[in-house]
Amino acid sequence: MKWQIIEIGGRQVLSLVVFTALARLLDAESFGLVGMVLVYNMVIGLLADFGMATALIQRRELDQVHLDTAFWFTAGCGCLLTVMTMALAWPIALLFGQPQLSDLLWWGSLVPLLGSLTTVPIASFMRSMDFRRPAVRTLAGNLTGACVGLWMAFSGYGVWSLIGQYLAAAVASLCFVWYATSFRPRFRFSFGHFRELLDIGSGVFLTALLWSFASRADQFVIGRMLGAVVLGQYVVAVRLAEVIKMGVQQPMSAVALPMFSRIQGDPARLGKAISQAVRFNVFVCAPVFVGLATLSPEIVLVVLGSKWIEATEPLRLLAVYSLLATFFTYIYPACVAVGAVRAYSLINIGCCIGAVAASVLGVRYGVNAILWGLILNILLTGLAGLLFLKRHVGISLRSYILPASPGLAAALLMAIVLLGL
Repeated sequence: MKWQIIEIGGRQVLSLVVFTALARLLDAESFGLVGMVLVYNMVIGLLADFGMATALIQRRELDQVHLDTAFWFTAGCGCLLTVMTMALAWPIALLFGQPQLSDLLWWGSLVPLLGSLTTVPIASFMRSMDFRRPAVRTLAGNLTGACVGLWMAFSGYGVWSLIGQYLAAAVASLCFVWYATSFRPRFRFSFGHFRELLDIGSGVFLTALLWSFASRADQFVIGRMLGAVVLGQYVVAVRLAEVIKMGVQQPMSAVALPMFSRIQGDPARLGKAISQAVRFNVFVCAPVFVGLATLSPEIVLVVLGSKWIEATEPLRLLAVYSLLATFFTYIYPACVAVGAVRAYSLINIGCCIGAVAASVLGVRYGVNAILWGLILNILLTGLAGLLFLKRHVGISLRSYILPASPGLAAALLMAIVLLGL
């Protein structure tokens, strides 16, 4: 927890400073175009990983052949997908309806490739509960990317400063990881070991892929139907909400999977750990998201400036969405820990369908209508996930939800006082 707080807190503070500076230097269209690149890169990154990192963390017994096999698989997938992206950059840009996106995709496709080369070393760190080196790697990469991005923005490179920021961060992270790890891959690949990893990895990949589509379908539809400028305003609101969400929620959720995996054979202890994690998570996150929803106009004006005022209402609704997601954070790592990830994928299929439906049906009524649809979707998906958790882990709905009640009640009282003032 300590190193996760240092990593994610430092990363998000740095990201918020750089993001607000770039938001004042660049226009909405630049953020919209790079937002499309990031949506695409997130899917490519999942294809390159294919759940191998989570499978390495979850396995009770692991040997060097597992690590070698996972490394060559992820590295090969990363190379193949990057080459394919470079070859198909122009058609992909036309799919988004933005011809100028082609060159950005060409260079941006290098980021998932660089990330695929760090998958196995980072998974090894997390499996051994060593969060110090990943924390230093993240901070070093983000600091390097921030310096490059700000220098390019001040030098007048426009949208390319955002691409430069992400590329520089990926290169710096790669260099540090291979300096810090003792893992050196050998030239061997075992199909038997690959199948063992694939038992968990395939379910994790499907779940992550579906969640990626569910969490980015709105941006794709907005960019395709409403244009880069509207998407830029929306992406800025999403980015601000995600910076806050990652800073307050990610430290605990990042520790959850290796922690739950270690006690997967003790259902009583696992259930108690989940209840304690939910109580702590809501205690920390509820006042942040309730406060963000209450004060979104002031926050946008102070942090981003008046030219981003149209992001106010999306930011408010994104805060409500993030608050609901806080309740359901630990369903997925608990199911992965007990090996029920494939069955959990059914819930994510429903979530993906709901997100696409909310985006496609809501876009004709505007961005806010899409967000209301996504809020309803995450609520229904979360309730289904709680029923699934009761079946596969044995924790009741009451013991999951009740510990979160005091933190939520205090946050709502805070909101009433703020609105009254």
